[in-house]
Amino acid sequence: MRSNLSYIRDGQIIETVKLGDDHRKNSIRHLAVGSDGHVAFGMQWQGEAAPRGLVGSHRMSQHPTIMAAPADEIHALNGYVGSVAISHDGALIVATSPRGNCVQTFDADGLQWNATRSLSDVCGIANFEKTLCVSSGSGRLEPLHKAKRVGLQAHHLAWDKHLVRV
Repeated sequence: MRSNLSYIRDGQIIETVKLGDDHRKNSIRHLAVGSDGHVAFGMQWQGEAAPRGLVGSHRMSQHPTIMAAPADEIHALNGYVGSVAISHDGALIVATSPRGNCVQTFDADGLQWNATRSLSDVCGIANFEKTLCVSSGSGRLEPLHKAKRVGLQAHHLAWDKHLVRV
């Protein structure tokens, strides 16, 4: 497998970047684009050995970067990123993992892991009033940073695996 990220404008491919050989078993599954064109991507690992990273970053005309994280934090994702988002201010890249029951945040400039939060069956993530909100299959809908209350709570509904603000 040779995952790549292609940029298309007016129906024409204007740039294609490929992941290095260390990541040839990573399948790019989810994308988020910041207001400045910064692209974050989440992957699923299809290999036998432990993955070397499941969250990536790219800016046009540059090489793609796999976000740096301790091995145990990469392992916490259980081989799969369900969704990615870039914070409203562009400072954070956030990845969810329903298989790993966690949300991870990464410094968008330093391109490295900075925190993991446990949340059962979490997958959806979207910006809502300048706050990243996550959803889970168990009906939870909440802000990523609990200090920022936006009136969301648990519901008797079961959310789908993706979340988009409309």
